[in-house]
Amino acid sequence: MQFSTVVVAALAAVASASPAVKRQAACPEVDQIPKCGYDCIVNAAADLGCQADNYKCMCDQFDALRSGAATCVLSNCGLDGALEVISAAEAVCAACA
Repeated sequence: MQFSTVVVAALAAVASASPAVKRQAACPEVDQIPKCGYDCIVNAAADLGCQADNYKCMCDQFDALRSGAATCVLSNCGLDGALEVISAAEAVCAACA
């Protein structure tokens, strides 16, 4: 899977301005996304018009989310961290979208 594609999925899943408790209740997989990519995802998802807990919206626009968040995630998380973001994003989209 392409690195940037996975990063976007992770970013989409994390994008949330709602309390962590709400995120956990709706999709506990979100809490597995590394914190270094959180703000990147929040910003990219907001740019797409997705609500914080609307994982379907974010995952349905995965390519756009990836494009919007990939540079930020790589910058904040480094390659190893970005790979963790990718894995977590895949889990979120598989379980919660």
